[in-house]
Parts: sequence; structure tokens; C-alpha cells
Amino acid sequence: MFKKLTGLFIACVALGGCVSMSEDDCLTANWAAIGANDGVNGAAYSTLETRVNQCREYGVEADLTAYNRGYEDGLRTYCTPRNGFEVGSRGSSYSNVCPVELEPEFLAAYNEGRELYRLESNLRSAENALNSLYAQIDDKEDDIEDLRKRQRKDGTKLPENEYRSRLDDLSGDIRRLRRYIDERQFDVRLARDALNAFAYRRW
Repeated sequence: MFKKLTGLFIACVALGGCVSMSEDDCLTANWAAIGANDGVNGAAYSTLETRVNQCREYGVEADLTAYNRGYEDGLRTYCTPRNGFEVGSRGSSYSNVCPVELEPEFLAAYNEGRELYRLESNLRSAENALNSLYAQIDDKEDDIEDLRKRQRKDGTKLPENEYRSRLDDLSGDIRRLRRYIDERQFDVRLARDALNAFAYRRW
């Protein structure tokens, strides 16, 4: 039962804290296990209120004592520096759930993880921008090749002035795009250097 609940609640928290308890869930609930799963996943304590209200619709009262005991146990697993870094590096939010004696170290590691997440996101964005630029240039070059092939066939040949105009437009587009290559490459180097500096400082 505990393993089944674990998979369900981890998936819900990963999707943004969804809470859904059927009548059967409420009737057979292991409230200590539910609380432990919520705590392990750093779910806000308000999650309990949602569970309580859902079960009351079926005439079932939650075992708050068991839930709270499990929740506190789960938080001791969640609120560690190692997990704080993992949570932050995934870009996940923190719901201010850690006990006061555990929160400072958790938050310090969490903020380090968030910084790693930010730097990795910046590098991905810079690389995507550069790759997008290369792809646009490739598309324009393909258009030029298609235009030249068309011009070699009598059935699809364009008037010379129209052909030259289209060719000039495409060539101009390529020249314009290529002017941004150095700038995009610089952005990638800058983002990669920042990420490497973080890794060197931390490890």
C-alpha cells in the first residue's frame, strides 16, 4: 500500500501538487504514509486541507495525528542540504515547509541549485539561439538552390529580372543573418564560461 501511494503522490507533486482522493482512497487511507509522502516531496501543508475536504465529501475524517507524524518524518528527508540542491537544480519551487532548525542549510543548498539551474538554462537558450540562426541560414541556402534548379528547367523558369530579384533577396537575407553569428557565439561562450566558473567554485 505504501509503495502504491508513493508512486501516486510523487507523480502528483511533480505535476504541480495535484491532490485527488477517491472514496476508496479515503476509506483505506494510511494517513501516516500519505503524510510521509507529502513531506518527502516538500508539499505545502495546505495539501492536507485539500485531502481533508475531499474525504469529508465521502463522510470520512482524516487521521490528522497520523498524517502530521508522517509529514514531519517526511520533511526530515526532504529538508536536507543534498536534497535542497537537487530541488533547486531542477528548477522546482520551495513551499517554505522546512522546520526552522533545518531550513538555513536547506535554503543555502537550494539557492545554489537554483543558480545552477539558471546558468544551465542560460546556456541552453544561447545554444538554441545560435542553432536557430544556423538553421535559418541553411533554409535560405536551400531556397537559393531550389530557385536555381527551377531556373534551369524551361517549364518553371522565371523571367530573368524576377529570378535575379529573388536571388538577391535571399542572398541579402543570408548576409544579414551571418552578421549575428559572432554575437550568438559570444553569448554561448559567455554562458558556458559562467557555468564552468560555478562548477569550479562549487566542486
